[in-house]
Amino acid sequence: MAVMREYHATLGTIITSLKARWRDLWATGIMVVFGDPIPCPDPCARAVLMAVAMRRRLSELSSKWRRERQRTRFGVGIAYGYATIGAIGFEGRSDYARSEPWSILAARLCSDARDGQILIDGNVRAALDGRATAEPVGELILKGLHRPIEAFNV
Repeated sequence: MAVMREYHATLGTIITSLKARWRDLWATGIMVVFGDPIPCPDPCARAVLMAVAMRRRLSELSSKWRRERQRTRFGVGIAYGYATIGAIGFEGRSDYARSEPWSILAARLCSDARDGQILIDGNVRAALDGRATAEPVGELILKGLHRPIEAFNV
């Protein structure tokens, strides 16, 4: 649990510094969103900057954790698209929710990423407009998606 606390504290600092929102937290992963509920400039560049900073910092920490016989894995998936957001529910119970197919794509890219790898979709690559090196990894067949997705490694 000490490693998990340090892991989440480290990522939380980076997420907060880039004005992203920590949307979901699981023991083995997180989902971070830019531009929800308040739009932000250049969400794709911010997401890649965040992922690279996380990878760098966690690489430093993983040496320490290995000495303590703790193993961690860090892979990232980043996708870009629009979402429908708002309150859903019924009288007496409502919640803020979103419908966003890109979050499923990001989660599947993350699942496919090797340790230390940052995978992005074509929309993110196009939005970066050459500001980051993104090598093609080919078309990936991802669980739950009906067609192969062209992915890139940052």
